[in-house]
Amino acid sequence: MKQITILLSLLVISVANAQSNYDPVYDGEYGKQIAKLPKEIILEEPLMEYIYYYLVSDPEINKSEDEYKILLVGRDYTLYKEYNRYRLDSLLQHRDISKVTNKEYRDLFWKYVPSPPHILKNKTEGLIWVYDRISPDTYYYEENTPDFHWKLEDGTRTVCGHTCQKATCSFRGREWTAWYAVDIPMSQGPWKFGGLPGLIMQVEDSKREHVFTAVSIRKGSKDCMISRKESEWYFKTNREWFLKTQRKMMEDPLGYMQSAGVLVKNPDGTIPKLPKKRLYVFNPIEKE
Repeated sequence: MKQITILLSLLVISVANAQSNYDPVYDGEYGKQIAKLPKEIILEEPLMEYIYYYLVSDPEINKSEDEYKILLVGRDYTLYKEYNRYRLDSLLQHRDISKVTNKEYRDLFWKYVPSPPHILKNKTEGLIWVYDRISPDTYYYEENTPDFHWKLEDGTRTVCGHTCQKATCSFRGREWTAWYAVDIPMSQGPWKFGGLPGLIMQVEDSKREHVFTAVSIRKGSKDCMISRKESEWYFKTNREWFLKTQRKMMEDPLGYMQSAGVLVKNPDGTIPKLPKKRLYVFNPIEKE
C-alpha cells in the first residue's frame, strides 16, 4: 500500500509540474538513481512486422480514439503491442538499462507515452500472455490460444494491397467480421485474433466499436526483438479478475483507490472531484 501511495504522489507531482522545466522529484536525487526496469528476455528476431490502424469508439460518451499497433511475427512467437511501445522498447533494447536513470526513463516514457496492452503468443505451445495495467500496477495473465470458431463466408475485399476473404465469428460478447489474406499463409492477426488460413488484415465487430486495419507490411529487423519481460512489480492474475477490476477502476477511479485504502488528494490537500459523467473512452473489447 505504501508503494501505491508513493507512486500516486509522484504522479500528482509530475502532472502538476508538466508545464514546468523543473521537476522536484526527477530533478532531485530520485531522478539520478538507476531505474528499476523490467528484465528483458529476448526470444527471437521477428521475420515480419505488420502495422495496424486501430479505432475504438465509446457510444456511451460518443467519442473515439485511434492509435497504431504492431504485430511482430517470428517462427515460434508473435508479439502485439502499441506502436509507441515498440519505439520505446527498440531504444531500450539497444541501451544498457543498468545505467538508465529514473529521469532518463521518465523523459523517454513521456516522449512516446506508450499504452497497454501487449500480447505475447507462443505459437507452438498454443499459449498467450497478456500484459496490461490497472494504474498504477502492471498485471499479466496466461490463457490458451482462443478458438474463435470462424465461419468462412463468401465475399472479398482489398486491404493494404491484398485480396482478402471473409470470415465471421462470435467471441466473448461481440460479433466479428474478419478479412484474411490467403497469400500470406500465417494463422495470425492483431490483438488475440488468429486461427484463419491467412493473416487477418482487417477485423471489426458488428457495431464498429473496434476496428483493426492493416496499413503497412515490412520485413522484421533487429531494431526491436520479440521478447518477454519479467519484473517483481508485474503481478500475475487471471483474465476474469483483471477485466472485472479494470472496469471498476475505469468507471470509478477515486472510488476504486479509496476502496483499496488510498487517500487521493490534490496538491493543496483538497479532495479531487471528478465529473459525474465519464469523459474518457473506455469500451473493453471483451464483454465476457
